[in-house]
Amino acid sequence: GCGAGPASERTSRVLVHDPVDLDAPVSVQRWSARGRYRTSLRLRKAPIVHRVRFEDGDETGFLWGGGGVSRVESGALVIEAAAGAVRHGSFGESTWEHFSLRAQLRIENGTAGVALGLQGSFTTAGACVVQIDPANATLRVVERTADGESVLLEQAVQAPADGAWNLRIDACDDAWLVTLGEVHARLVK
Repeated sequence: GCGAGPASERTSRVLVHDPVDLDAPVSVQRWSARGRYRTSLRLRKAPIVHRVRFEDGDETGFLWGGGGVSRVESGALVIEAAAGAVRHGSFGESTWEHFSLRAQLRIENGTAGVALGLQGSFTTAGACVVQIDPANATLRVVERTADGESVLLEQAVQAPADGAWNLRIDACDDAWLVTLGEVHARLVK
């Protein structure tokens, strides 16, 4: 899971870690006793998507719903919702449970965000919906289930000077880690 607290945050891309005490004898355990560690692993040949810039035609990799248009323009994916509509694109497989998302959003009007774990229609299916509302300078995270919606987070955020909202989401077994500007939230699933 993602339950590691700040005291045990260590960065490593392998399951071997630098010793805690470099002066300790070789026989001394190298991991902190009862320490909690977080790691990110990917199965060999498992799916991975990495885009720094979108290319013409990349928008066809999404299943689009809601009124509006989507296109690639100057290396960016431009999504325009029709008046009063919600435009969304689905990507990935329903079996993907762990992922990392890094997105830079420029929102000219309305709200924008990401739905995690969407298993059907955007308007009715269960999901964790992360939304940025620039007009009200708010980050809102809502968990939607068959029983209704629960607000997991609603927090004021500082509008970026350059207009680019840098959103980071990591989905783990037990939590979603959401970062937007100075907001860092761990939301239990």
